[in-house]
Amino acid sequence: MRIFALLVLLDTPWLMVGFFAAGTGRRWGAYVLIAWLATRVGLHLIVGTLMYREVMARPWPLVAALPDDAWDG
Repeated sequence: MRIFALLVLLDTPWLMVGFFAAGTGRRWGAYVLIAWLATRVGLHLIVGTLMYREVMARPWPLVAALPDDAWDG
């Protein structure tokens, strides 16, 4: 999670550099923007997968089932 926090901290400057470089016609600015987008989407997928696994590994609460009146005919 420290790597995620570091990348989120560097997120805005990376985006601004890529945006302004691409806006001035620099080809590498477009590559920076594509790398930013791929990194952003990839990080969200990785963190979402890790957090999902962490939440689903927790013990489930013991609650009574709700009555289902839709099937009573």
